[in-house]
Amino acid sequence: MKVFLWVMLAVLTLGYLLPTSVAGIRNHRNGAGVFLLNLLLGWTVIGWVGALIWSVSAQAPPAPPVVVNVQSGPGGQMSATVAPAQPQPPAEFCPQCGTRREGTLSFCRNCGAKLS
Repeated sequence: MKVFLWVMLAVLTLGYLLPTSVAGIRNHRNGAGVFLLNLLLGWTVIGWVGALIWSVSAQAPPAPPVVVNVQSGPGGQMSATVAPAQPQPPAEFCPQCGTRREGTLSFCRNCGAKLS
């Protein structure tokens, strides 16, 4: 009888924490919030269902980075322009010494090796 009670307690605990487990498996960015809602309001059916829905909800991708250029105009007026950040080209390195290539140099600054 004691074993049955322990098994039932384990099953009920796992069921109670199902939303938290789903959020953890999905690496949900609001996993802590799902856990707190599940822990504090999961005993109400509405709180448990809310935590479960939140844990399986789609996550918006992060916003793309932007570049803000602020310029001082005549009379001290400030103007700003916002543009999407341009992807940076992959870094190139010297095959001889491993120094990072700067600009369009044809020879390495560090060791003098010819760069392609």
